[in-house]
Amino acid sequence: MGGASQLSIQLSQFAQAPVLANQWYRGFPTPGFAMTGFTPILALVGQPRCAGLLDGSPPTLLERDDIYSHQIGFGLIVEAGVLAAAPIVQCEMSLLVNGDVHYTLIEQVQTVVSLANPNIYLAAGSWTSDLVNPVSVGARERLQLRAGFNSNEPATTDIVMAVAGQIKGDGSAVGYPSTISYRVIDLPPTRRL
Repeated sequence: MGGASQLSIQLSQFAQAPVLANQWYRGFPTPGFAMTGFTPILALVGQPRCAGLLDGSPPTLLERDDIYSHQIGFGLIVEAGVLAAAPIVQCEMSLLVNGDVHYTLIEQVQTVVSLANPNIYLAAGSWTSDLVNPVSVGARERLQLRAGFNSNEPATTDIVMAVAGQIKGDGSAVGYPSTISYRVIDLPPTRRL
């Protein structure tokens, strides 16, 4: 059939406690967002999950999907106590096909102290890119979005990341319109079987 389409990413959460300095923590965000003291945001039924983005609508045997761009917002909550300087955090987004990393983008963000709590630092950003070399996903292949972070803070901290979301000044999360754009490519008859 061909054509272009977009895949919406739902607000998801990735957390790690404790976090040690200069060490990467990676995983698949879980749908929804829950922080102590705030009303949880529940996962949306029937929406793609980061651990299986195309599970609900995979390419057929007659086509493949070529991912050519993405815009995915993220927010961070860093619990670290009162520090001399706000932590700098590297935030990573990777696209995996069948468990193998095919694309990675890292953004570095400077946190700022929360006005609501001096022991909490907040940051927001987005992973936005047009891919020169598309990520191809064929029939029977699995597309996943993995998130990760690495903090420069030597003190042990807890970090919560909102994927496809942003963190407000009070530490609560809100959804952020996040999409992955792809083209549906028809396969030639010799490649269909």
